[in-house]
Amino acid sequence: MPCILIKTKKTNTTVDLKLLSEDLSKSTGIDINRISIIVDYYSDKDFFNLDDNLIIFVNISENNQKDQIELLCNKISSLSESYFNKKQNSSAVICNLIQKGYFYLNGMRK
Repeated sequence: MPCILIKTKKTNTTVDLKLLSEDLSKSTGIDINRISIIVDYYSDKDFFNLDDNLIIFVNISENNQKDQIELLCNKISSLSESYFNKKQNSSAVICNLIQKGYFYLNGMRK
């Protein structure tokens, strides 16, 4: 169950997260019901960076295969750049692996 957080500068455009999730699901084979995407918008004064790039955080279980994790990171990067109208290969993806026993879901540790 990957949880994806996309940080980007606030603009007047909105992104259809359902469509982004559907495209990500189709391109990775991950069931759409297992994908969570959150967008965090910030203003220019809240972040110092000369470029207008996306910063994407992917939280996913270490139990997933390395090639599946890499595919997910590559796809969310390229799809997000397209949806947010950013330059190709301009985003940063930070992948946080969650160890077994450190994920709490529906009252149970997974």
